[in-house]
Amino acid sequence: MAYYKPAIFIMGPSGTGKTRFTNLATGRTLFEEGTDLETCTTQVQSVEVAIDGRQVEIFDTPGLDSDEGGKVKADLVRLFCQMYKEQRTILGIVYMHDISQIRIGKPVAESYKWLLETCGYTAMRNVVIVTNMWIPEDPARIAVGQGRERELRYGDPCYMAAFDNGALLLQHNNTTQSALAILRQVVRKEPVVLRCQRTSNYLRDEQDRQSIANTESTCVNSVYSEKPQTQRSGGYCPGGCFPLLRRHRR
Repeated sequence: MAYYKPAIFIMGPSGTGKTRFTNLATGRTLFEEGTDLETCTTQVQSVEVAIDGRQVEIFDTPGLDSDEGGKVKADLVRLFCQMYKEQRTILGIVYMHDISQIRIGKPVAESYKWLLETCGYTAMRNVVIVTNMWIPEDPARIAVGQGRERELRYGDPCYMAAFDNGALLLQHNNTTQSALAILRQVVRKEPVVLRCQRTSNYLRDEQDRQSIANTESTCVNSVYSEKPQTQRSGGYCPGGCFPLLRRHRR
C-alpha cells in the first residue's frame, strides 16, 4: 500500500491569502499568488513540507466563494472521501479569514457555514481559523482588526460554535515564521475523520454535486442538530477524486 504524508488543508474564501500562506510555509514561491480579490488558484495544488522534522502534505485550495464555488466544494468533498477510502490521514484545516473586511458578506458567510457542515462539530478541534491581512504599521487598523476578532469569537454564532468545540483563533503576520508557527499547532494534533467521511451516503451520485453546492441554505440547522460521533464508518466516493493537477514535491 502506498504511503501518503498526513494532509493539512488551507481553505477559505478568495483573496484571503491561502496561496501566499502556502508559499511562505515552504520558503519558496511555488504557486502563483493573486494580487486582488479575484481568485488565482483554480485547482487544488499540494506540496510536501517538513514541520519540525515531520513531513506533511499541504493542500492549497481554490476560493470557496468563487464563481466555481459549487464545483470546488463538491470536488473537495470527493477528495475527502477518496482520501478516507485510501486511508490517508487529515491532520487539520487552516481556514483563512480576511480581517480587513468591514463586514462578512453572504458568500464568505456561506463558505464558512459549508466548512461546518462538511467537517462537523467533532472535527473543529482540528481547525485553526487564521485572521490575515493585518497592517502592523497602522495601530488604528490593528485596533479595528482586534475588535473584529472579538466579534468573530464572541458575537458570531457559527464561529462561536467552532471555538466552543475546540477550534483555535490565531493571527498570521505574513511571514514564514508565522505560517510555520500556525502549522505547528496542526501538526501536533491527532488525525481527524471529517463528517462527510463518516457519512457513507454523503455522496451517492452526480446529483449530489448540486446538493452540495446548495448546502449553505440548510447547513446551520444541520450542524446545530449534529450529535458528536466517535464511531468510524466507511466512506464512499464514486468515480474517484478529482485530479490533483499541481502536486509539487520538493
